[in-house]
Amino acid sequence: MPHGGVRGAAERRTATLQDGRAIEPKPAKLSSEARPASPHVLLLDAANRAADLRCRLRANVRLTAVRAQSLYEVRQVDVAILDFENVGLACSPLLRDPALGFPELVFLVDAVGSAQDLALRSHGFRHLVGENEILEWLPAALDQLVALTRARRILLQACADCCVTGQLRVMPRTKGMGLHAAETSFRSAFIRGLLAESGSRRRAAEQAGVPYRSFCEMLRKLGL
Repeated sequence: MPHGGVRGAAERRTATLQDGRAIEPKPAKLSSEARPASPHVLLLDAANRAADLRCRLRANVRLTAVRAQSLYEVRQVDVAILDFENVGLACSPLLRDPALGFPELVFLVDAVGSAQDLALRSHGFRHLVGENEILEWLPAALDQLVALTRARRILLQACADCCVTGQLRVMPRTKGMGLHAAETSFRSAFIRGLLAESGSRRRAAEQAGVPYRSFCEMLRKLGL
C-alpha cells in the first residue's frame, strides 16, 4: 500500500478513536414538531367510565371527559366514545367540525347484533361495542383507531370530499326480543343517526321523507 494510503487510513482511525474508545455517532434528535402527538380519547357524557378506562390505557394516552354542551371547548380528538343515548344532535359536531379532528366514533350499545347496533351500522357507523366489552376492546384497538383518524386528516387535506362506508358483518340478534320492541329500538337508533348526520331536526325530517311536524311527533314519542 502506498505510504499516503497508510497515512490516510491512520488519520481515519484517529478520527474515530478517542482515548481508546470508539466515537459512536449521536442519534438525531426528533424535534417536538416531528414527534407524533399522544393519542387523545374523548368520553362524551360518560365520565363514569373514565376511571376504569384510565387504568387500562397507556400512560401517554390523553383522556378527556366532557358533557355535550362543553364539546366546543375540545380540540383534535382521535377517538370519541359515546353511549348510545348520545347519538343525535349532541354528537353531530364530531362529524362536522374540523376543530374536533374528525375522530373515529365508538358507540356503546346493548350488544353487538342488537337492533341499536344494526340501525347505527345502516348509517355507516363501524365501531359498535357492547357496554361490557369496552374496557377490553379499546386498549387493543386504540392504535388502529388513532391511525385511521390521522390518516383521514391527511386525506381530507388533499381531497375535498371523502366518504368511507362501513359494511354489515354481523348476524342480527333477535332471541328474546319481540317484533314491536325490535321495531321501536331500530326506529329510535335510525332517527338518532339521522339527527347526528344532518345536524338539525328539519334536515333530518327532509332526509327521512317525513313532514317536519310528524317527525317532531316521532321524536316526542321516542323521548328524543
